[in-house]
Amino acid sequence: MLTITKHHRGAAATAALTATLLATVLGAAHPAEASASHAKSIPTGATSSKVDPHVRATIDHRMGKKAISFLGTDLAKHAKRSHISSAQLKKLLTDDHSVRVDEAGNLEASDGAGGTGAIVTTGKADTLVWPINQTQLLHSRPGATKKIYLDFNGHTTTGTQWNTDVGRTSFTTPVWSRDGDLSTFNTAEAAAIQAAYSSVAEDFAPFDVDVTTQDPGVEGLRKSSASDTSYGIRVVVGKNTWLNVLNSGFAKFYSFSWNNDTPAYCFADANTPTKQIAECISHETGHTVGLFHDGQAGVTDYYKGHANWAPIMGDSYSRAMTQWSRGQYPGANNTQDDLSVIGSYLGWVPDDYAGTTATTATLPAGTTRSGKISYGSGEYDAFKFSLGSTRTVNIQSWEGFQQVDTNLNSRVQVTNSAGTVIATSSPSGNTRTNMNVTLAAGTYYVFVDGVGENTASTGYTNYDSMGYYNLLLQFV
Repeated sequence: MLTITKHHRGAAATAALTATLLATVLGAAHPAEASASHAKSIPTGATSSKVDPHVRATIDHRMGKKAISFLGTDLAKHAKRSHISSAQLKKLLTDDHSVRVDEAGNLEASDGAGGTGAIVTTGKADTLVWPINQTQLLHSRPGATKKIYLDFNGHTTTGTQWNTDVGRTSFTTPVWSRDGDLSTFNTAEAAAIQAAYSSVAEDFAPFDVDVTTQDPGVEGLRKSSASDTSYGIRVVVGKNTWLNVLNSGFAKFYSFSWNNDTPAYCFADANTPTKQIAECISHETGHTVGLFHDGQAGVTDYYKGHANWAPIMGDSYSRAMTQWSRGQYPGANNTQDDLSVIGSYLGWVPDDYAGTTATTATLPAGTTRSGKISYGSGEYDAFKFSLGSTRTVNIQSWEGFQQVDTNLNSRVQVTNSAGTVIATSSPSGNTRTNMNVTLAAGTYYVFVDGVGENTASTGYTNYDSMGYYNLLLQFV
């Protein structure tokens, strides 16, 4: 049985084995979202001076109207950071008791969706995509200065508001394991980590952030000053050993840019499905940049979705298509523009391929091209090919990583040199495309973009139909 050490060491080995998902991207940043917006002062997430000398079994912070009263004038500041109005924040705090205020005035999410009672009905079988010895060295965008570190390796938390909350100077989340052996990740565990990583990388594909399983160190995670551009969030995945709750996760709002290493947590044990781990990581990370829950007014704090779709900031464990949302589904209680909020923290990636017939990208027969749709509606990637005689070609696209619950629903269109659409593939109920087209001699273009399916009430819009894809042309 192949194994990988759970605490990988060695700078030379790390450099030699670092795995990269993305090719170098070209082009200008999205004009509307290119620059990340950061707070002028660096929040500390500082602990309150009041520390309970006794270990607490649960965290009992202010919620609802008590939270609103406690925040006072700071409520407007929190609302602004999350791109919502003060009235909206008051309503969310009143209706959603999983969002609370700690002793230091920080908003936090105590996520009850999931835990031991989670219903997980989707998620493909875990398979190794990369060599097992690269499992702890994966990077979605290695050149990015901001990091989302998926920490399956066990972590001792010290010096954070979490410690103040539970009255403990330190507590340890053990190494995540399914076989009980904490010294190595076996093949099945490595495959699960790779699958979870791939799903989170897909969720954050449009943004200028590196989703990684390689520890960037504390200095690579904390924002030490206003000029510090290298920071991020540690998402600790492992068994809950420090709170007597059945929650699936915990996160402090806006902690992505705090000046200490304040983690978010996804509680997972040997029986936690990979799908739940992946969705939890993205959900908790969403809180750390200011996202609130997607629920239904008077019904639930966590919308479970419909058909095959659910919002990431709801309860997305039982749907195959999970996306960021702006409350377009029926009965939505939160119209927060998730993409805008995330983009303001992380920035957007440059476009990788031009979306016009001026593109220089080619599509040779038999060669798979990989790319990503980064900006939703109106963003195309274009590829050029030529035929010397009449031929029938097969053109197909599929998700970037076959085991991932994709965010992208691809549409592929073939046009002639004048831009006239000759053929389109966007099958209902399938995020992949596949079509045969007979074409005369000439020059043609293949356009890839992301689309929705049906309506917002019965499916989803193209709002977050973004992510990685592969594209292949073959002669039939």
